[in-house]
Amino acid sequence: MSELMDLHDDIFYDSKITDILDFQYVAYGNAQMEHGKIVCQHGPAECVGNAAETCAKNMTGNDPVQYLPFHRCVEEARPIDTAAVRGCAAQHGLDGEKLMQCADGPVGAALLAVEADLTAQAKVATGSRGVPFYTYNGARYFGEAMDIPGKACDDWVAQGFRKPYYCPLFTKDRQ
Repeated sequence: MSELMDLHDDIFYDSKITDILDFQYVAYGNAQMEHGKIVCQHGPAECVGNAAETCAKNMTGNDPVQYLPFHRCVEEARPIDTAAVRGCAAQHGLDGEKLMQCADGPVGAALLAVEADLTAQAKVATGSRGVPFYTYNGARYFGEAMDIPGKACDDWVAQGFRKPYYCPLFTKDRQ
């Protein structure tokens, strides 16, 4: 998880890499459906966090620049509970009450069902059994998460596009 947080800090605050890289974080992990209810690998607190993170992603229009700081705050909170979620929401400009209404209600359940489907599809497509794992252009990426932005820059240029000004931060030609 810390690799994801480092990726966020290095990329989303300091560049416009999202102009050429479509980033998506899926908050589901190794949760399972049991008798129509989601049971999280690390217990109910993980489910509270997953639901809140998924609702935050939805509330921000799936913009990682907006939802990942909230995500980081929740992941670092101990315990992960509704007070932590509300505190992190306030700290990162989100409405904690609306966020918890989403997370505790049918919208949150529907959003988590989508996360479950995305996780299952990605695991099948990539042959992955555990989490976290990374994909790049629909295939399992076995490198470090921190290498993905540089790969995106190199691929962008290889397709005939001009190298964006921020790419040297992430590619072999960084100074």
